[in-house]
Amino acid sequence: MNQDKDKHYTGWAMEAYPEMSEQEMAFHIERQLKEGANIVWIGHNNPGEVDKDKVEPGLSYAVYEAYTDPTDPRHDDAVALVEAQERMLRVCRQLGVPVVFPVGYQIQMGERWNRENPEHLRRNYSGEIIDWGGMSASFLSPKYQEDITKFYRWVIEHFVEPFTDIILMINLADEPFGGDYSRWAKEEFHRRYGITVSEAFKMGNEGIRKLGEFQSRYIVDYACWSAERWHELYPAIPTTMSFCGHHGREENHMPDISALFKDTPPHFQPTFDVYPRDGSFTHPITEPDITMLVIFLRQIGYLSALHQKPYWVWTTGNSWGLGQNSPDKGNITDALANQFYAVSTAVAQGGELRGVVIWNYNVKSQGLYNDTNPIVYDPDELFVKNTRFLSWLRGYLGQEELRTPAEAALVLPREFGYRKIGESKRCVWVRCYGLHNLHPLAKQADNFIVTTSLDEVIDYDREHPHSLKCIIFLSDNEERLTHQTIARFNQYVAEKIANSALPYLFFPAGIAEQLQLREKSGVESYLVELPDLPEEIPSRFWERHLIPLLSSPDTSPLYVVGLNEIKMLYNLSKKEQELGLKNAPGKKVYELDLSGSLKRRVEITPQNALERGIRIAHHCIAMTFNKDISERDPAIFLKKSTT
Repeated sequence: MNQDKDKHYTGWAMEAYPEMSEQEMAFHIERQLKEGANIVWIGHNNPGEVDKDKVEPGLSYAVYEAYTDPTDPRHDDAVALVEAQERMLRVCRQLGVPVVFPVGYQIQMGERWNRENPEHLRRNYSGEIIDWGGMSASFLSPKYQEDITKFYRWVIEHFVEPFTDIILMINLADEPFGGDYSRWAKEEFHRRYGITVSEAFKMGNEGIRKLGEFQSRYIVDYACWSAERWHELYPAIPTTMSFCGHHGREENHMPDISALFKDTPPHFQPTFDVYPRDGSFTHPITEPDITMLVIFLRQIGYLSALHQKPYWVWTTGNSWGLGQNSPDKGNITDALANQFYAVSTAVAQGGELRGVVIWNYNVKSQGLYNDTNPIVYDPDELFVKNTRFLSWLRGYLGQEELRTPAEAALVLPREFGYRKIGESKRCVWVRCYGLHNLHPLAKQADNFIVTTSLDEVIDYDREHPHSLKCIIFLSDNEERLTHQTIARFNQYVAEKIANSALPYLFFPAGIAEQLQLREKSGVESYLVELPDLPEEIPSRFWERHLIPLLSSPDTSPLYVVGLNEIKMLYNLSKKEQELGLKNAPGKKVYELDLSGSLKRRVEITPQNALERGIRIAHHCIAMTFNKDISERDPAIFLKKSTT
């Protein structure tokens, strides 16, 4: 199936369980289509082993290995898994709905392959085999590359060619992350940089930076190799990998998020999960979670626009994102806010968000309809409202005229991150920036960009002059700027001073010194030196300095995000908050209860503007509209049964 570049998609991820008949699959997919979905994302095989009774069944190399070998003790389970995928594809064809078809998990090849090829597995710095929910192959291993190519050919023959009319995209792997110190990785590092790993440490910062860059880009290189290999075999269908947004928002380097957009081939479209919280359902959604999520969403939307790269996201529709076994459970309003954030941030940046898929309709133990947790919402109500609201939001995707100039630029320089990764000798969980404390930026800015360099900021300002109110550069005093960057930024500062339009500059002392900012007339009152390393700057510092600079300081306890004439206000403060809209005559305010139903509708008039205070509870949202939307009123406010 060739993608229409102007086509956008919303729907659900759904597992193809071996025990499900075609009739059952058709029943559930028809429900989704009825409420406005126009795609099905078939579930992946997590972990990449062969077990027909597992929680997340799907295709992977191990399934192919057992399916094609009748003597393999896993053969019958593999047959059941393959036949379930075939049934799902037949049903989707009958219903005329496109699918995203997953074929792998991380870089996992299964226990038989691991046992037979231990020298081809990923390893940490100490030489131990990496096991993150299953052992992973080193994608740089020639054995891996040979075997995965055979697998791709089998997938094409067995699934893609028979169902090419409905397969929109292939998901080559789910949740690949981290680095690798295996023999194969060390050999590639030496080939690429001309030094060994041990020599890199002896070189000091420069060698350590190269090592960190290699580890940060390891999964980017895996995505590039895999996408190119697939493209050589079957160029008609593009590919994706569904990356873990938890790593994206907390690490941002493993994999390198900017490189996933900049350096992957044009036929590859990255996917990220962007749940309110990505983690166990025993943990509640917190303000640090949402702050990091908003920063991440702004980043990927900006990168998509910058590099003209389509992308996809997964939003929440079950316990995994709503913490249903936690002491502070999320509700339908949290899920609706999640859909709104995913779409509105993309539209504001001009990013090409190709599709939004809700995780997950029926996955065992946490799914919308297979949840074993003590849930607080009605599953049917969550299903209808999430699906309808998202299909309504779909109409905004791709509308370039709704781009919003950024108020702020957050710079996360890769050189700093590379040094941190190299120094750590770790393959995962190297947190550099302390983004969880940047609440005012996430809550209050109408829009902001997340870049990797000052050069990108200058380029953005040339395109959107006079929009930036502040530039935040998160690094340490060891960062070395290039002569070209220093010259460009000096010229930029001089131009801004001349036009009385200099943004506030939040820089480490060492960066300010390299740029000689203290010596420039007119800069002193706009320069704010960062007090600590990025990961140690407290939230109170950002609150003191950023709230006066950004939009809507009177609603600082709330998260505020806009989409055209609509603003959504989201309360996660653990107590009731006032909206701060008393002086906004002409606005229409829709307050939603926890179930996502309309609690009340208020029109702010000159007569009541000063006397009517509107307050919303914890986990609740309100939406404000600048004009009458009666013909475009989202169906989320109606609770209707569905067949």
